[in-house]
Amino acid sequence: MCVVTLQDLAPIENMEHLCADFLGLISDELKGALTSIEGTATPLIQAINDLEQAEMLQFFRIIDEKAVRMSDLVGELLQVARIETGTLSLLM
Repeated sequence: MCVVTLQDLAPIENMEHLCADFLGLISDELKGALTSIEGTATPLIQAINDLEQAEMLQFFRIIDEKAVRMSDLVGELLQVARIETGTLSLLM
């Protein structure tokens, strides 16, 4: 006696493809935010004595904005991980 079970793996493959796309998108977003932070902090450090207060404030705002963006992206990644592991709790 032989039992054969067939299962359509297309939904699983599709989910894996979507997950890979999502991780690629998040990685690009994180890299972009980090590049902005580095590109803002470096000239700020190098020219700290030559910049006016308004210019320094603008640099600090850019750094803060991009750091918040990175934090949001990391939070989204953690939520996806919790969804995949089944540990995400929905509070109502």
